[in-house]
Amino acid sequence: MAIIRGARFKGGDVAIKALNMVNKEVPIHAVLVSEGDAAERIFREVKPEFSYTLFRGVSDDLLAKLYSSSDVFIFTSYREGFGLPPLEAMASGTAVVTTDCGGVKDYAINGYNSLIVPPSDPGAIANATIRVLRDGKLKERLVEGGLETAKKWTWDKVVDVFERAIKGA
Repeated sequence: MAIIRGARFKGGDVAIKALNMVNKEVPIHAVLVSEGDAAERIFREVKPEFSYTLFRGVSDDLLAKLYSSSDVFIFTSYREGFGLPPLEAMASGTAVVTTDCGGVKDYAINGYNSLIVPPSDPGAIANATIRVLRDGKLKERLVEGGLETAKKWTWDKVVDVFERAIKGA
């Protein structure tokens, strides 16, 4: 699963390139969530070579179901202030492959609750995704770590972290 957004720094093109690479090793059917025509614009640049279902304008309930029905969630952003989607995927019991895009460092721990790869590197994202798809024990470990992490991130905790950041503490 991947979320495809229009802004370049979100890495939608990187996600499609990575999924193309994954599909060459492990045939996949991807769940893609997009806003507006972002996916179609990216598809003109990078053609998907895998089967997929595209969802637009999904509710929070449907998004949670999509996360939980997926084996792996890939997050391909170049930079983020916090990066909520990987944490949402963790809370839904989905293994996460994320880029080292800044904000995810607040909760993402490589090998514990996610696999963290460099931004803008579709090969690294593909390789990490393939590892999760092929290694059931790794996937199980990431899911367990992700669920434990998500339990710690209540809205009260997020507000506390935000307030400390604003105050410079």
